[in-house]
Amino acid sequence: MIDPRFVFFSEKLNQLNHALVVLDSAILDDGADKLPAWVSTAFPEDTLNLNLVTRRLVSDIYQTLNYVNELKSNETLKLPGFIGSSQATLDCAYTVNAIKTELEDILRSFSESRALGMKLRADLKLYLQGEGFVRPHFKHITRSLPILTERPVLIGFSQSQSKGYFPRLSIREAEEKLLAYGEIHAHIQLQLNKLAKLTEPKDTPIFRVIREERHGIINANIKYASGSRKSKRVSLPLLFPTEPQQPPPQWSINTPKGSQAHTTVVRSDTLYLGEPFLPTLHAYLL
Repeated sequence: MIDPRFVFFSEKLNQLNHALVVLDSAILDDGADKLPAWVSTAFPEDTLNLNLVTRRLVSDIYQTLNYVNELKSNETLKLPGFIGSSQATLDCAYTVNAIKTELEDILRSFSESRALGMKLRADLKLYLQGEGFVRPHFKHITRSLPILTERPVLIGFSQSQSKGYFPRLSIREAEEKLLAYGEIHAHIQLQLNKLAKLTEPKDTPIFRVIREERHGIINANIKYASGSRKSKRVSLPLLFPTEPQQPPPQWSINTPKGSQAHTTVVRSDTLYLGEPFLPTLHAYLL
């Protein structure tokens, strides 16, 4: 029997697609009024109809609900930027966010247990594929569009550097963490079998967990005409209210320099390369 939540999710996803099409039309209409738009993608300055090209890119990213081939499965598309919007466009964006919230609530209802929740999500993806939704990405589907309630005068985008953390795990701890994912998964069973072949005492810490956020968090530091400031974590271009003839906000963008943000180093100066012993836990043998 099909879980009724799957049917409801599919219906809401259809509503979301429709709402995004309506938003797309509104975003492009605002371009005709010369409302400002900017993204960090380096378009040539002499690009014909640069404002509309930028708006087209923003709308395309808003409408991306599937996995993207060049990204890892746990990554999402990120693009610093902003898009000045009419009230009609903002109303469309609020409608999109309301549907996204309903979709997120459905996914949260799957959290009876970690193993069951993962199975329900996997089953939902299969159901959605049968309904014509190819490779649905739940983070893309549920993340809200960032909307400001007033026009800023300055937006500074900054990307935090990657950070790693390196706790140790014993065989017993690694086993418990893997079992939490559910033995029904073949890749989990394979890793449990590898653990069973180790001869060290189960409480001896023999693994180093290496995690790294290669695509850092983007923060928008926003200043308003009143002098008030706000910091907001973003992954999509900001929408804000504006009128024709109003100047665009000033903006700046800072990104991590050099290659250090992409290097994983432990205090012993040992560099961990290759595949981890337990990929699910990002765990390497010491």
